[in-house]
Formats: sequence, C-alpha cells, structure tokens
Amino acid sequence: GINAEYGGSAPTLSLIASREYSFAHEAAVYVPDTDDVVFTSNRLGNTSSSNQYVEVWKINLKSNQLTLLNITPPVVMGNGGTYSNGKLYLLSQGHLSGVKSGIVEVDLQTMTSKYVLNNFHGLRFNSLNDIVIDSFGYYWFTDPQYGFDQLFAPQPQLGAYVYVWIPQTSEIRVVADGFLRPNGIAMSNDGSVMYITDTGFYFGDGSWDPARPHTIYAYDITRTHTTAHLSNRRVFAVVDGGIPDGIKIDANGNLFVGCNDGVNVFSKLGKLIGKVVIPGGSANLALSNDKIIALSENRIYSIPLTSSAVSLSISLSSLFLFVIWLVLA
Repeated sequence: GINAEYGGSAPTLSLIASREYSFAHEAAVYVPDTDDVVFTSNRLGNTSSSNQYVEVWKINLKSNQLTLLNITPPVVMGNGGTYSNGKLYLLSQGHLSGVKSGIVEVDLQTMTSKYVLNNFHGLRFNSLNDIVIDSFGYYWFTDPQYGFDQLFAPQPQLGAYVYVWIPQTSEIRVVADGFLRPNGIAMSNDGSVMYITDTGFYFGDGSWDPARPHTIYAYDITRTHTTAHLSNRRVFAVVDGGIPDGIKIDANGNLFVGCNDGVNVFSKLGKLIGKVVIPGGSANLALSNDKIIALSENRIYSIPLTSSAVSLSISLSSLFLFVIWLVLA
C-alpha cells in the first residue's frame, strides 16, 4: 500500500506498464501532440562485451499501450532525448562497430532518423547522455564516458564536458567542465539557469564511491543571438539516494529528479520538498499535463498531479509536502 509519511492523503501511484527486462530506463520524452512518452531501454544483450543494444519505446498515456519503435536507421545505444518543434531528438551513445555518438533527429510520422551532429571539431564524442533545446534553438548536452566504461564505446578523445551547439552559426563549444560524469540537464523556465547533474558517484562497471559526486549543479546562462555560455557554477543540491540522473522542471520551477530511491522533488531554491520512493529507483521521468511518468527499469509508474490551465503547467500545491512511500506487496 501507500502511506504518506508526513500526513495528508497520498496521491495514487499506478503501475501502467511492465515487462520482464529493463525496457524503461532513459529519455522519458513527453510528446504533447500525441500524449505519448518516448523512452529508451537499459543496455541489453551481452553487457560484459561490446555486443549490446538499446531499444526505443513509446507509451500512450490515454491507453497505456506500449509500442516498440522501429526507427530507420536505428538510434544506436540511445539514451537521453527531447522534443522540439515537432521532432524527437535522441542521443546515440555510439558503438565500437564504428557508429559515432551524436544527436539524432527522429521524424515520429515516418520513423526515419538522421544525425544532426556527431563530432566536436572532428573529435568523437564519448557517449552523449542528455539534452535540452532552448527557445533560441540552441542544443545543450552532456557527454560522460559511460560508453567506454561499459565496454561498448571507444576510448575517449574528449573530456567529460557539457556542450552548446548553435546550428544557426555552426558554433559548438564546451560550456562546462570539472565533472566526473555529467549526466542530466535541464533549463529553468525563464532561460536563466541551467541545472546539470554529476553522477560520478557511480562507475560504469556498477561499482560506486560515496566520496564522488552525486550532485546537481546550477549555472547562470548568458545567450545572445550568436553565442551562449554558462557561468557561476554552484551546488544546487546533493541527493541522499544514490545518484541524480534525469531532470524535469515544472511550471513553478521545481525540479523533479530521477534517483536510486525514486523521484526527488526540489524547490527552485534547492530545498528537498518531497519524494516518491520507488523500490529500484527511477533513472528518468516525464511530466505530462497531469501526471508524473516514472521509468523504473522493468516497470513504469504514473503519479497524478494537479494540472493548471495551461499545458505542461503543473502545480505542486500541497501534493509533495510529504513523502510517498510505495510498498510493494
């Protein structure tokens, strides 16, 4: 059952999909046009060798119907993603077979894909992880070396960096370093702050070290119509439940963060205001009009929210002023 640790009535947490393997791991991209969430599986195949692959799925939030997407060409070792101007963007982590890591644009009508970026001045990316596209059309993305750690990508040619790519001028630049494993990325609603997680706590081989980062950092964003950069790095929050992976932001500026203990919710000042504790955790999540969709490897959960008058404007009100404990029978 579900009980609220700090009192009040807990919202319903519903299991909306499950399979016998880790099919629901990353991306969690909400597509408002069709009320779908697109997501990627965890690494499948022989994960002790380079013979690995990743699936891409979608779930319709009206029917809870699952569909395995047959994208051509395939998005190799897909991970994070975003939706912008009617197109899905997924990050390929690349592969030792010669496929480069890069940003892949997917047409959801034709299920065809094309690379829009796959190098930094001729150098291979490591294994791109997560991305946000802003209102200027600038692409911001993280590039840890998990692909090399996990045996499917080549030895890195670059550091663990965060980039911005400006298609209008073809500029690509490193905007942040100092990370062990830059991971989730999200921009504040007014475009002034970038949030980036460092999951260096977790080694790609499955081991971990609590002295390494499990931290969300905040940066100030400066943008013009020709360039952009980040400055004023500071600690936004450190999570207590493993690592902070994917990040989504509601209309009030609250951060919803996928962690090893479930979904952690922080105010825009970095105060932990609630948790949805899920056994097995949640690497990533989506915010739709009226619910959280939490990916939990072999399960997907839906948690209702109070929706406001505008699309994607989610009001926390008193919903997360307590911790929800999910106890599986």
